[in-house]
Amino acid sequence: IRYEGQTFEAGYSGTITKVTLNARAVGSPPNGLEVQIRDSVSNKPGTTVYASVTRTDIAGWSTYDFTFPSPPSVTAGTTYAIVVKTTGGDSVSNFYRVRYQNTDVYAGGRRCLSTDGGTSWSGKSHDHYFATYVEVEDVDQSQTSSDKGWGIYGTRYLAQTFQAGINGALTRITLRLKKAGTPPNALEVQIRDATGGDLPGSTVYASATKAPGDIGTSYADYDFTFSSPPSVTSGTKYTIVLKTESGDSDNKYVARYQNADIYANGRRCTTTDGGTTWSGKTDDLYFQTYVTVTQYIPGSTCLLYTSPSPRDLS
Repeated sequence: IRYEGQTFEAGYSGTITKVTLNARAVGSPPNGLEVQIRDSVSNKPGTTVYASVTRTDIAGWSTYDFTFPSPPSVTAGTTYAIVVKTTGGDSVSNFYRVRYQNTDVYAGGRRCLSTDGGTSWSGKSHDHYFATYVEVEDVDQSQTSSDKGWGIYGTRYLAQTFQAGINGALTRITLRLKKAGTPPNALEVQIRDATGGDLPGSTVYASATKAPGDIGTSYADYDFTFSSPPSVTSGTKYTIVLKTESGDSDNKYVARYQNADIYANGRRCTTTDGGTTWSGKTDDLYFQTYVTVTQYIPGSTCLLYTSPSPRDLS
């Protein structure tokens, strides 16, 4: 019935993928060590559990990652709580210990203790050893000027090369589009490699589609989200390719672009033979790339504090 808690203020909006704690097992605890993410009420753990994970392999003193199978969303500036608990055991020879710093070193929250299974909590003036890891999606590459449109149908594909600015997972692409007439098939957006000549390559890393009914007849921004986001590396060139099957000049998709060379790290490309040959242009597609990265900042929202002070859980 002895639980430990630590409140913290999220510094990023995103999803918490894991929490790191310093812990050890004493004797043979009968059950695993569970870590929960909860809401916070008056700077103490609340009762709403957003995510939990249990490890049964805790041994000697070490840092352990608790990775959530369903990462919860957090909002920057909101306070949450980490709760550490187990079931069974005793206070003599079968329990877990977790480390904390016996001073108030973290301004965004505090250590809390419950000795009645979480019914009541007492706030302390010191802090646990902990780290939070948040996956954050943000715009990486962007070119959002446009004054013309280019039709996509049959063997007419459209592309844009770009250079990744950060390492991470490319989760989605935003394009400005419309449809003309009644395109018979979905619009597909691919992420490919780029050749040394700043043209689309043939290796497809990811793709996403939108059905004809999902795209309107007036220009609007559309997100293409990848179910298996590809990894991108800062400084490496990639290509966005837009294509569809069949259609004609009256039944097509139209993508906006800017008739000027305003994006320095890539260019618009076109093909009229289904990608056998590509022509590089001196202008750029309207596009945005979104990359998800894991944020961990020691000394701030994602922090790591260590000390020789243990606390027991049983």
